[in-house]
Amino acid sequence: MLPIPHDIDVNSLREHKVTEVCYTSQGITLYFDEVAYITINGFFAFRHGKQRHEYYKITPVNGDYGLLNLLDVEVSEVYLSNNRDSMAIEFTNGNRLELMGHKIEDSYTLHINDREAVV
Repeated sequence: MLPIPHDIDVNSLREHKVTEVCYTSQGITLYFDEVAYITINGFFAFRHGKQRHEYYKITPVNGDYGLLNLLDVEVSEVYLSNNRDSMAIEFTNGNRLELMGHKIEDSYTLHINDREAVV
């Protein structure tokens, strides 16, 4: 696991909408307009309304995990942990997606403006 490099501007996700949520057997990919996409392969947490659910091992993917609620919703804020391996994305509808890095396995891959980080 590597931290997100400083030259990747995660704040560029702000004010962009989730345009696609794609499911494969090995991961879930969220597309943000034409600016970025994130592929989730491991641990994440999702808060929808007052409920927060944590998912530790998602492969093989066999459910929606509530992420379809993010379609056409705009990012309001992005937070990085101090060591830049975990990221929380808040949306204008009150949902929150938390992506956590893992020390041994790749947990998620972030693509922003032709830059990539595997965390």
